[in-house]
Amino acid sequence: NKHSKNFDDNKNNLNLLIATTLSNQGRFSEAVAIYRQALIDSERLYGQENRVYLVNLVNLGNVLQQSGHLDEALEYQIKSLEISKKIQGQSSSDSIVMGMNLANTKVSLGDLEGGEILMRETLSDANKYLGSSNIETLKLEYNLTELLNNTNRFIEAEKLAIRNNSKMEKKLGKAHLFTMLSNDNLSLIHI
Repeated sequence: NKHSKNFDDNKNNLNLLIATTLSNQGRFSEAVAIYRQALIDSERLYGQENRVYLVNLVNLGNVLQQSGHLDEALEYQIKSLEISKKIQGQSSSDSIVMGMNLANTKVSLGDLEGGEILMRETLSDANKYLGSSNIETLKLEYNLTELLNNTNRFIEAEKLAIRNNSKMEKKLGKAHLFTMLSNDNLSLIHI
């Protein structure tokens, strides 16, 4: 009934707030426990192809990534991206952000090739669906620049970093944190 659904939605929202607060305080094991329970509850109530379930799945993957449990985070991120593309489409900004997170986790796990392939695919989608000056697109470019630099592909990294820095300045201004990070990234490229 409607009353029961509202109660369940409110309970889920409260759990998300508590888990986010715990995660922000660095209390990852407590946050993970709450996210795991929220995931079980949302699957029971709504099924897997539902936005509430997807949010809980993404949050669990993110907190596992933040707490260094990368292998387990990778599993949740893969599943999140698959579900997001199915229910929201490949062009949604959520799917693009999930692709970026998954690519970063792959890189952190040492799968540089897999991470780069996914970064490039996701960047292509971001340019196509969000536009080249969208903040998520710019973050992806920044991440790809770092990966290229860290794998000694300095010429390609420099070209991308220059373009990224120029777009960051136009979009956000010179004093914005992302622009300054992009500028630092450019200065760190070893040609």
